[in-house]
Amino acid sequence: MIAAKWLLWNGRKERCFEELEALRRETGWVGAHNPLGGLIRYLRGCSDLLVNYARRRALSLPISSAGAESAVDYVTGPRMNGTGTCAGLARANSLLQVRCAVLNGLDVRNFMRWYPPGKQFAPLPRARLLS
Repeated sequence: MIAAKWLLWNGRKERCFEELEALRRETGWVGAHNPLGGLIRYLRGCSDLLVNYARRRALSLPISSAGAESAVDYVTGPRMNGTGTCAGLARANSLLQVRCAVLNGLDVRNFMRWYPPGKQFAPLPRARLLS
């Protein structure tokens, strides 16, 4: 029996479903209300969302978000990961603007002109989580 994960990751989802159904028959776990039946039902329900990693790799496309996550860690890491380093989204947003400007080689003295000390600014909008 070929590993189900390998079949899924290599774009052979129908063959994977056949193998899982055969395993279910062999084990006697008939019906959909057992762990294996639940897995099969779940995979069939989201089969359009399953990624063919072999095809993506052949096309030199990324197969993970590790690059983006690494960039976020690089930008936010020095200040956002420590305890007590940032209190609230408004301060985090300001901090990230300065951090990105520094990483992009901009002269951060311009921030004094854009945001003079003592001047009140409207609060930043609340951040929305992307789903």
